[in-house]
Formats: sequence, structure tokens, C-alpha cells
Amino acid sequence: IQGFPAFCGTIATMNQSTAVGFPSHWPSECPPADSTACTGEYFHLLTANPPGKDDLKSFAEKERILRHVPRCPCMPYGLSVFTEREDAMFMQRAMPKLGAFIAVLQLRPDDGKAMRTPGQRPSHHTWWPSRDCIRVDKVESIEIVAPGVS
Repeated sequence: IQGFPAFCGTIATMNQSTAVGFPSHWPSECPPADSTACTGEYFHLLTANPPGKDDLKSFAEKERILRHVPRCPCMPYGLSVFTEREDAMFMQRAMPKLGAFIAVLQLRPDDGKAMRTPGQRPSHHTWWPSRDCIRVDKVESIEIVAPGVS
């Protein structure tokens, strides 16, 4: 797609959303063809423990209006995750409103696709959960990272 950076991915000719078990209302190029099946440990910031109703939702699911044009039409449909705990901790300190807790997620290939989408931190990924993924069930543990929070 002209105007989107390379990390947006190669656009597939078929609607990946229905081909790989993703919501059919997502844009046809979502998740990007360059994304890969999730596997292993990821870290996601939470505002509550246990997770609040919006903690494991995308911008699109929260119906939030983005302040900037997304770099890729798929971005609002994914969740921000990190592959390095230290990067999640850095983002929590830099942007406390994102949450005082870090969820440790254990993801498998049928939980969706992810793609490295570095911004402020090198291990930042965008995770597009599959249609059948029960996100809260992927939370292995929750760590408190903000001082004074219980």
C-alpha cells in the first residue's frame, strides 16, 4: 500500500481475516501477510488486576479515535505487546496511564498473529488475536510495576 511504511507488511490478495480465523469485519489486509503465528511469552500493560473490561481490547474494539493516522490500516485492530519485559516496564514508566501492571501472556499459534512494530521500544509487536482466542485465558501472571499500587 502506497504511503505505509514497510513494517505494515505485504498485502495479500485474499482476505486473510476469514482465511485464518480472524474477524470478518477487519480490513481485508489484516493481519498483514508479513505477520507470523504467535508463539511464546509476550508482555502487555494492564490498568487493573484482574484485567479490566478494556485491558485486552484493541483501539478499534474500544471505539477510540486515534490522534494520528495509523501507519498501517491494521494497527487499530491489534494490541500492543512486547517480547522483552524491560521494554514493557520502560513504557509503563514513560506512559503511566497505560497501566500499573504487566500481564505475562503465553501465546500459541492458534491465538493469532503478531508482527514486530518497533516504535519507542525495539521489542514492541502488534498482536492480532484470532477470532476464537479468549484473551484473558492467555494471562499467565500479572506483575505490579508501578510503586504504591496493590
